[in-house]
Amino acid sequence: TGYAHLSGPLMKAVIILPTYNERENITSMLTKLVAVMDKVKRFTYEILVVDDTSPDGTADDVTAFAKTHKGVHLLKGKKEGLGKALLRGMSYAIDTLHADVIAQLDADLSHDPEALPEFFKKISAGDDFVVGTRYIPGGSIPENWGLHRKIFSVVGNAIVRFRLGFPYVHDWTGGYRVFRKEYFTKAKEKMTKYSGYVYQIAFLHSAIINGAKVGEVPIHFT
Repeated sequence: TGYAHLSGPLMKAVIILPTYNERENITSMLTKLVAVMDKVKRFTYEILVVDDTSPDGTADDVTAFAKTHKGVHLLKGKKEGLGKALLRGMSYAIDTLHADVIAQLDADLSHDPEALPEFFKKISAGDDFVVGTRYIPGGSIPENWGLHRKIFSVVGNAIVRFRLGFPYVHDWTGGYRVFRKEYFTKAKEKMTKYSGYVYQIAFLHSAIINGAKVGEVPIHFT
């Protein structure tokens, strides 16, 4: 785990990667994460792979990687949807690994780990919940998406933004986020009823209602 900068109080970050059949990506993702996080200042970190018992052997590759990289953990469970996996991982990160801050991103390399230092800079500067967004200058959705998928993505997020009444947050459905632990602790009981992608919207909404100062980092979703 990383101790790149030791002046001032260190915060413990746990990075959660939910996985299902990510064997072809997971070792590359973990390697990139370690290289990036070793450069992040003011945080120590551990990595938690939350695997929904992938039949392709994702867990075996994580176990092999963990043998040579201290602070990489594997949490296995049954396949119940992304929301349940995140709930399980966030609970473990706080209760067992004693996280002050939690990061989550996709394990399939669609979220570039190189952007993570910007998220942690915003947390250090006082933000409570930092969202990676595809819909502000500097961010993007994949060019190879069909027109219908692009429209659905942009319009869907716009509907959520304005219907919930917080249009200053531009990306509600993405899974690239860093946040302080207390916003999960406050929301945990309510989050148990969400299993799929609605979890992302409900959790962010709960954090804002609970007073979180939200920051955004533009990301290229690939």
